[in-house]
Amino acid sequence: MVRFLTYCLVLLLISCKGVNVDDLAETELAVYALIIANEPVKDVRVNYLTTLNGSKTGEPIRDARVFISAQGAEVELSPDPATPGAYYDEAAALAVLPNTTVSIRVEYKTKRATASTIVPLETDIVSVSASTIPVDDTSLGQPVFSVLWTQQPGYTHVLTLDEPTNGTVIPYTVPSGLFSAQYRLPVPGQGATLYDVDFTYYGLHTLSIITIDADYDALFFSAFDALDQRVNTGFDNIEGGSGFFGAATKSIVEIEIIEI
Repeated sequence: MVRFLTYCLVLLLISCKGVNVDDLAETELAVYALIIANEPVKDVRVNYLTTLNGSKTGEPIRDARVFISAQGAEVELSPDPATPGAYYDEAAALAVLPNTTVSIRVEYKTKRATASTIVPLETDIVSVSASTIPVDDTSLGQPVFSVLWTQQPGYTHVLTLDEPTNGTVIPYTVPSGLFSAQYRLPVPGQGATLYDVDFTYYGLHTLSIITIDADYDALFFSAFDALDQRVNTGFDNIEGGSGFFGAATKSIVEIEIIEI
């Protein structure tokens, strides 16, 4: 009974002072950024994360101040007009190099979030098989391409494949275009083998080998729309907020798929 009366008194006091119950919610900045060496800084995401009664919601912040520093220089990022809560280096003024430290500072109203990370060394490609590959559309699936690299302790690799947007579809009689399913997770070891049925189109493809800290490689695949959930699980290196700030290097291999 005493607890009930105390609870009622608290609510009465809040009401008398004109304080909304929502004002009791905990709020913090949620930052997500992956910086790629030798590429312009882009797609830095900033959310306002609210926790109320154990429930978390995220809302993109359109007017934060976001700073990236590297090699003794600092730039303020611009809000991306096409994506609420996203920021980028509009003038591509900042150079981020492998084997250096890069830092972020986010300011919004009275809140401030910071983080630093070390950019990995570039991936050392040891060997690449022939990059012009004739494929047989009657194949049931066979290896056609391989790449090997030097493993860096503490780092792992993820692969992405950019296919030709106007390429002709390879008329396989079996399921194809399997690359995204085969390489949706980080690649263990020091190399990868691609099969003919991993490809969907004839034409020039770009295979990216991305080196990233093993602590947060899985977060590389996370969707931005799950930010309010992701930043509260797994790796977190944001001081004064939630989320993660990482850096990676990328090595490119071009592969041309032609008709047999």
